[in-house]
Amino acid sequence: MTGFGERMTELRARFLDRIAADRAALEAAEQASDSTEIRRIAHGLAGAAGIFGFPEISEAASAVDQAAEAERGALLRRLLQLLEEAKP
Repeated sequence: MTGFGERMTELRARFLDRIAADRAALEAAEQASDSTEIRRIAHGLAGAAGIFGFPEISEAASAVDQAAEAERGALLRRLLQLLEEAKP
């Protein structure tokens, strides 16, 4: 494996480790009705998930980030489900 490939494998593993923390933070922000924090976490997930080969998580996170307040709840539940399924 090339240096780049090895580095991407390492970064992808770190992203997978981060999923559990992001999921817990999203759930806490949802319970606190902290829309700003939900959007911040979702925005970060949208970019990272796309880079590391999780397009479904990226799309769901992007939808949560961009959603109007009224529709964010259902989209957030879908994102949380995908994060649960993706964890190692």
